Amino acid sequence: MVIKMNIISVFAMICASGLIGIGTFLLLADILKLPRRKTVRAFLMSRKRYQRHGKTSNVDSFLDSIAQLLALGIRLSPIKRERLQAVLKSANLQITPEHHVASCFVKAGLVAILSIPALFIFPALAPVILALSAGVYYGEFTSPERSIKAVRDEIEEELPLFVSRIQSMLGHTRDVVSILESFRKNAGPALARELSITLADMQSGNCQMALVRLETRVGSPDLSDIARGLAAVYEGNDPVGYWTSLSVRLGDKRRQNLQRRAHAVPAKIARLSFVLLICIVLLYGTVILTELLESAGVILG
Repeated sequence: MVIKMNIISVFAMICASGLIGIGTFLLLADILKLPRRKTVRAFLMSRKRYQRHGKTSNVDSFLDSIAQLLALGIRLSPIKRERLQAVLKSANLQITPEHHVASCFVKAGLVAILSIPALFIFPALAPVILALSAGVYYGEFTSPERSIKAVRDEIEEELPLFVSRIQSMLGHTRDVVSILESFRKNAGPALARELSITLADMQSGNCQMALVRLETRVGSPDLSDIARGLAAVYEGNDPVGYWTSLSVRLGDKRRQNLQRRAHAVPAKIARLSFVLLICIVLLYGTVILTELLESAGVILG
């Protein structure tokens, strides 16, 4: 009876805390003039226009509203803010660095809240949940950098073919715009998007500055070499040896990447096999231990 009353009391406290929290949030949202849910959803959809999934759920809108409220109290050092802002800009995320940090805190906090009921149900699980929330924060904080790296790797996969196409087209044309337009039609999504931005930049401004902005956006040393070669072609030079050496170097780099991936496969299989072996040992060990305990209980009466 006492245990039942304790459970009811804990449940009532959780419900009361939730209602107080919701009321406080609504009151602060009205005082601080936070945007409504529909406005936030429209902003999120426009912010994710470069991502694969353009839809935004109500949960994302609610979490973003909380992050906007929390971002008002976050202060970053100028160096850290500038670096984080450059990363977010490269990842095509139209949010402030404070908003990004606040969003990471909110998502990690949702996981950390689960440690409160875990203290009453299974206390040993609470530190695991807190460690998991720290992992969620780190994963969310570094997600823009991982996105940039994935796009950069996807672009660098196509650069050997890009250089080969440039070499073949330089034999009958020196028009950099037509070279980029010709390759853009058959390029992958990431490189095609960057080439589209560069072509639009060339048509509205200086071609050399457009190529400089291309290598700045992507941040790939190989693409920077290609941009410099195209700038030399635009100036009227004939860097035949430059493109030949660049093609050989990128071809060798691509073969080395393929060999590294091939060598990594057996190691991954070995790790998975080791994990599977541990699972099997734990399974049989649990069964044997259970049988021993039951037998000991029967023997000892």
